[in-house]
Amino acid sequence: IESLAKKLDVSNSMLLLTFYYVLLSKYTNQEDIVVGTPVANRNKEELLDMIGMFVNTLPIKNHIEPSMTFNEFLNNIKQNMVQALSHQEYPFDTLIRNLNIPRDTSRNPLFDTLFTYQNDGLPPVKFEGINATYCIPDTKISKFDLSLEVIPTGGKFKLTFEYCTKLFN
Repeated sequence: IESLAKKLDVSNSMLLLTFYYVLLSKYTNQEDIVVGTPVANRNKEELLDMIGMFVNTLPIKNHIEPSMTFNEFLNNIKQNMVQALSHQEYPFDTLIRNLNIPRDTSRNPLFDTLFTYQNDGLPPVKFEGINATYCIPDTKISKFDLSLEVIPTGGKFKLTFEYCTKLFN
């Protein structure tokens, strides 16, 4: 994956997101798909050392033409991601309000599927005099119809799919 991404001049995240879109298109038989993807949203210097959750979720809409080659679609993903990232500081709630989308608290208003790429994997957490380890809870509740989390670790990629059991078995 890393060597292919480098050869195609895209990030690992963009390449894997493209695979995810193709998978979704094949499963749903749809050509217009919106996937949410979280971004760190710490673009300001004063936020870098601050403790807290600064994640914003970007809705990324892509159109898959059946006649497109994989490389053509990958380039579309790359352009759309760059465009979306340039607007990553725009608050999600403001976007929903400005689009005048009716709210249903049981669903996300813009997308039903999420793609998460953990750039740094799970780096060690170190506090002075305290040993810490990651505890990832198994909530048994899917927040989206389908989500994919990719965690690069030790030259491999751990993929975790989470899904709504009312839709998939």
